[in-house]
Amino acid sequence: MKAIIYFVLKSPILHFILLGTVAFVVYTRLKPPDRETIHITTQTIDALVQQRESIAQKAITPETRQSLIAGHVEDEILLREAYKRGSRSCQNRACRLHAKGSHPRHGLR
Repeated sequence: MKAIIYFVLKSPILHFILLGTVAFVVYTRLKPPDRETIHITTQTIDALVQQRESIAQKAITPETRQSLIAGHVEDEILLREAYKRGSRSCQNRACRLHAKGSHPRHGLR
């Protein structure tokens, strides 16, 4: 019986499994938190497209649509960063849109 336990304790595979487990536990405890996800609904995209089409008085191209979505994501990132930093002044475009209430997430006015 002692010989089997001694053999198992000397086994390199056991050491590998133990080191892997320790590395996994340390990584899961020390890794940075997951990044926030920005969810854009089809209603938001439709509102952005409708707003742009009403301003331009013509249908938009797929490239313009992608540009609108990218701009919205950028605005949302800037807005979240401003909130994290406790910004009270509205110096950037996203903050101004939010302050005016015309941010697509809050409905168009």
